[in-house]
Amino acid sequence: MGVVRGTANGFAARATLIGQNTPGVPDAAENGDRFGSRTAFVGGHVAVSAPEENSGTGAVWVCPGTASGVTATRSVSFGPRTLAAPGSGARFGAAFHR
Repeated sequence: MGVVRGTANGFAARATLIGQNTPGVPDAAENGDRFGSRTAFVGGHVAVSAPEENSGTGAVWVCPGTASGVTATRSVSFGPRTLAAPGSGARFGAAFHR
């Protein structure tokens, strides 16, 4: 996932790239997870989904927003198991509704 900050004059010169292997992001990347499939800004933070995580169970990560941009530090993840919901094939995070 890449986040490009905006300024009063347009886009900032650099982007923040965050993936499942970024230090501070829980878990690890696996082929086919589709990390970054959906993203949403929520209360200054960025929510990122990987609906194919763990063979289609799915998961969502929340990366904190700071004054200097989005960071992986202290990010959290959750999925059906965290919420005590049915998990197999749930594709949790496949859709974000606003």
